[in-house]
Amino acid sequence: MRRGSGLTARAVVFDTWAWWEVLHATPTGKRLAGRYLDAPGVRVLTVDLALVELSAKLAREGRAGEIGTALPAIEAASEVVPISMAAAEASGPLLADLRKTRRDASLADAVMLAVARCEGADLVSGDACFAGMKGVTAG
Repeated sequence: MRRGSGLTARAVVFDTWAWWEVLHATPTGKRLAGRYLDAPGVRVLTVDLALVELSAKLAREGRAGEIGTALPAIEAASEVVPISMAAAEASGPLLADLRKTRRDASLADAVMLAVARCEGADLVSGDACFAGMKGVTAG
């Protein structure tokens, strides 16, 4: 995995789902790494909230010892971006819209999508609440 650099042709935001797949080298994760992380001209972004979600998920699964290697690996392979004021403002209405079709859509889902839109990027996610949504790809 490598961090995108300088001017690039395309930006994507990896959400927690995407990073989970990559970190665990699932077939989907390997495909995502090849398509985005290892591809020239792709700027991969990670919302800082995704790091928190991954830390929590690893801890819940009894794998807290992996947090100290997983998060730095993500930081090295992507550009970690904070939640901007614009993304924060967009997240509430996006959550309401997402929940019109999927009651289980989370605030984190809305934040990931808001950041992607604010950054002019596509969101890479396999979360069901994004099924068929423009600007979102499952990889």
